Amino acid sequence: ESNDDSAVNRKIAAITKAISHRPVISLTDSNFTKYVTDRPRDYHAVLLFTATAPKYQCSVCVRSMTSYEEIAEFYNQQYQFNTTSIESRVVFFKIEVDNGRSIFNELGLETVPRLYILPPVAVGAPKAKISNYEVSNQILLEGTSRVIEELTNKTGVKV
Repeated sequence: ESNDDSAVNRKIAAITKAISHRPVISLTDSNFTKYVTDRPRDYHAVLLFTATAPKYQCSVCVRSMTSYEEIAEFYNQQYQFNTTSIESRVVFFKIEVDNGRSIFNELGLETVPRLYILPPVAVGAPKAKISNYEVSNQILLEGTSRVIEELTNKTGVKV
């Protein structure tokens, strides 16, 4: 087994363990690269950038987060992450502004919530900008079923 394979297997094991406790994995500046930008990424990465802390008074963030967690729960009830094919693997991540200041700055994000649905990437795939995969904020406001519909459109995965 090559080093790349064992690194991928460790990442898959870490994700499988994390989602067994909570359907949405929290990212920070320190683990964003490992789960989102490192290659290969053998899963769709769904990213919700948000600010749910009371001090931000972002009611749209709180509503979006509730619906987002529901969708992640639906997905995790239907798919066994570590045995599902790469095309059908979806991991739900959230990045709170207080835990991801560098990432927010790097991506030039000034407003939240922001939702991105990134496809799996192979080792040699050309770099793509995360911003190319942003989902319209309007969809977040339209609720759970609309977000599920968009997820299916972008990934081909039925939830």
